[in-house]
Amino acid sequence: MRNCTSCSLFGAYTYGGSTAGIHIAGTTTHQTIGGAVQSHPGSLTEHFIWTETGTSSVIWGVSRADATANTLNGHVVSLDGSA
Repeated sequence: MRNCTSCSLFGAYTYGGSTAGIHIAGTTTHQTIGGAVQSHPGSLTEHFIWTETGTSSVIWGVSRADATANTLNGHVVSLDGSA
């Protein structure tokens, strides 16, 4: 997601993929991510959720494979500690 305001992503399911499952970039603010699941990351996947500096997000109910990490450089509020 890039350059959006007050947008939401609910129930996303990532399988394989490139370097990031969910990438929040640009001027994205007030992003909500809920119930996202990462299953079987690809060999190049470095991040499940990657937020860039200058973005803001609220995250809850996410589940990722142990092989990858969240990279949260933006302002992130994790409502339940899952991010």
